[in-house]
Amino acid sequence: MLLQQNKNMVTSKKLQQIIPGFDGKWDAFYKYDISIFEKKLQTESPLYFEKKGEQMAIFLFHEMAQRVPAYKDFLKKNKIKQELIKTIKDFKQVPLIDKKNYLDEYSLLDLSWDGKLKTSIVSASSGTSGKPSLWPRSDNIEVETTYLYELFLKNYFNIDKGPTLLVSGFAMGIYIGGTFTLNSCMRLSQKGYPLTVVTPGVNKEEMVYSIKKLAPYYERIILAGYPPLLRDVIDQCQKEKVDFKNKKIKLFFASESITETVRSYLFDRLHIPKKEYYTSSMNLYGTADAAIAGHETPLSTLVREQFSKNEQKCKDFFGTSYIPSINQYYPFFKHFEVVEDEIVLSSRNNGVPLVRYNIHDKGGILSFDEMMEIVDSFGISKQKLSQLFPKALLWKLPYVYLYGRSDFTVTLYGLNINPESIKKALQEKGLQKFITGKFTLITKVDSLQKQYLEINIEQKKGINTSLSLKEMIQKKVIQTLQKENIEFRKLYKEMSKQATPHIILWEYEH
Repeated sequence: MLLQQNKNMVTSKKLQQIIPGFDGKWDAFYKYDISIFEKKLQTESPLYFEKKGEQMAIFLFHEMAQRVPAYKDFLKKNKIKQELIKTIKDFKQVPLIDKKNYLDEYSLLDLSWDGKLKTSIVSASSGTSGKPSLWPRSDNIEVETTYLYELFLKNYFNIDKGPTLLVSGFAMGIYIGGTFTLNSCMRLSQKGYPLTVVTPGVNKEEMVYSIKKLAPYYERIILAGYPPLLRDVIDQCQKEKVDFKNKKIKLFFASESITETVRSYLFDRLHIPKKEYYTSSMNLYGTADAAIAGHETPLSTLVREQFSKNEQKCKDFFGTSYIPSINQYYPFFKHFEVVEDEIVLSSRNNGVPLVRYNIHDKGGILSFDEMMEIVDSFGISKQKLSQLFPKALLWKLPYVYLYGRSDFTVTLYGLNINPESIKKALQEKGLQKFITGKFTLITKVDSLQKQYLEINIEQKKGINTSLSLKEMIQKKVIQTLQKENIEFRKLYKEMSKQATPHIILWEYEH
């Protein structure tokens, strides 16, 4: 078999030895002591994990070339000979795939292992087009995700220390975040952790109600959800005088980056002490196509905090004063590359495997050693570092940082808003005589850190700004987004005020 012709190749079995249980059964997960994995993350060299990632990527390429009908055809069309791809250098010459040239070109059957749809659950995301994309979830990706939930919920949020309530504000239904969180938490409860999960989803009132009714029974409370939703929930809890003072509160974010200003704001509201700044929150970098791609760590939160205090140093390092999200990743599950400033991902365990997949996020990669050099450049010694958070949380894994979509998609309450939808709304006949069609799309926060969508639009020459024109544009944009984006439709139904875009009109050629 080609998979075993090269001495640099490894078998699937060896790849799975890092954590056991990728065989469609759950026995190994329930019996496995996660501290074995924790120790490996602390003691193995950073190079060990990077090499494991390269091995996984090369193995994945050959496995897909043999077992995935769509990828076989893709390689044939691009005149790539599988047997010539032997090293990581060869691997980097393989053409990239993305939604347009690969996923949209083939059926789900042809994109799946062996051309068969073997899956117990299918999830969806609106993606960047606003149209739902369906993603079969394999048993292996369920195992991978549950292990990672166990790892960070135990180490960052101490779910093993006493009764813990996780209030999940991630969207339920067909979406990936809420159902993955529910499934993983229930399996952790079955493994013996004193963890309870409640799933109000993106409904702010139901989240607040759940917290008020259930919080008295738990020592620890994990509030999980999209950053702007959690901000609204925490503010509402304050208004309703929910007492968090004697509780250990942790914040679990996902779907979009969070500024250190917002993080501090929320910590102040919850009376989280400064000494717990690096271990009281975590932002998850996840995608519907590949599940967990990475997550924040105490180290990455420290680095972002330091850059937020030194704008010039941030500009010197990243080329901009905007601080990207910085996420640790697990190379043996997800292999990352950077091609022309865009993030390229290889992921084996999902139902639709992906190799050299361009997700069109702009960003870069930092090794563990490079992260430590950044910390050192801020004058933080190893001794000082050990005082900020436990040394055991310094896992020797690489980091991926990202700024957002290269296609100018923005996020609002965790969902994607694609500029194509706005463009379509602005091209309506009734609007074209007033506006040129030029616009910018920005997600902002107000003085209370409430998130909103701002659309700046150019008027035609000689047109005067009027309230009626703003309202007409606003109405058309909402109608179009509701029609094209099922996640926006749900958000608007739940919280129309926050979902309503702010329209700003500008003079011609401003």
